[in-house]
Amino acid sequence: MVRLRDSRWYEIVIATTWIGVVATLWPHVKPSPQFGRVVGWGTSFAWPYSIAYVLFVYLVSFVMVVWSGVVAYLLVLGSLKPQYLIRALWMSLLTVGIVQVSDLTWFAGRSHSPITKWLLWLAYVVALIVCMEGARRSTSNSTSQPHCH
Repeated sequence: MVRLRDSRWYEIVIATTWIGVVATLWPHVKPSPQFGRVVGWGTSFAWPYSIAYVLFVYLVSFVMVVWSGVVAYLLVLGSLKPQYLIRALWMSLLTVGIVQVSDLTWFAGRSHSPITKWLLWLAYVVALIVCMEGARRSTSNSTSQPHCH
């Protein structure tokens, strides 16, 4: 019998819930004075560097969102180990980088319908699931190996 914790559906439910909460909170975080101050530091840079800085701030923000989701997932599994956290951080950087490169319309400031905005968050759900799967494989690989003493 397959346990829910061993199911891919478990990853999908956690990832969808996590990104759903972030997507709901993001409209309050993005215009906040604290986030605006961090993004605003880049306005003092010359033209290409200011854009690169803003893109970097958004990249780091969403890497932290995805990585935090993997951390929560590993906590639930009881597999919170440094090697899994480092692997999840690298995978988060890679997946979020791919998502953001493929969707620069967020940065360009184009207006989207509410449905389109929610659909754009699906890419982050997929990124989180990929990172969870990577952490899950490393967790299952390490526990299935025989221990030699």
